[in-house]
Amino acid sequence: MFGISADATQLLPWTATAVQSQQVLGQVYSSLLDLDSELVPVDGLAELPAVSKDGLSYTFTLKSGVTFTDGSALDSTDVKYSIDKILSPGTKAVARTSLSAVQRVTAPDARHVVIKLRAPDASLLTALTGVNTAILPSGTSLDRLKSKPVGSGPYAFENRTPNQSITLVRNADYFRGKPGLSSLEFRVIQDDASMVSALRSGTVDMAIFDNSVTARSAKSADVTVHTVDRHTTARGVARRDGL
Repeated sequence: MFGISADATQLLPWTATAVQSQQVLGQVYSSLLDLDSELVPVDGLAELPAVSKDGLSYTFTLKSGVTFTDGSALDSTDVKYSIDKILSPGTKAVARTSLSAVQRVTAPDARHVVIKLRAPDASLLTALTGVNTAILPSGTSLDRLKSKPVGSGPYAFENRTPNQSITLVRNADYFRGKPGLSSLEFRVIQDDASMVSALRSGTVDMAIFDNSVTARSAKSADVTVHTVDRHTTARGVARRDGL
């Protein structure tokens, strides 16, 4: 069980700005590329692209056999749809500015996507990582996805009880292999002191604190604290040992 400090009310990944929503959606959705531990872009749903000599054309090859948690196949149509939607002003997508160099997206066949740029953009690959550029199923309405997400990540959305919890279940067909846990529950605990108590008692197994001092106060014989985002925030992650 994962403790979060606020309800994850933003369930459409393209417009999710709250950390809590991104934490949940990061388990449900996949992006075209990922970042490694050194924040370098690596393979995600697609392999790293072939780039034209002029730096204006990026050709991505999608991994084969990837499906969404509703059983539908994930192919180049979904990638083109997703990027086009992110670029549409009406979507109000967070990543629209990051992809502003994109001129057009084409899908020559089911496994290939070509992104054409107006001008070379060294930040393009990084912009295609993370939940805000997640790939969504083109055959499902956005209104439906705002309440019941359908992605290709390690876990599938099960249910949400407003201001209490969100439950995810293992995606047995996850393209990177079987996830370790059969289910994952995010429990909303708004008060830091209550979160610390929940960790110490074992009510939750892991939590993120924006204040590293508060995170350290959770440390005990059974709880380990790690500092993350050292250069930008004072955020800390506390987890019970044995996870």
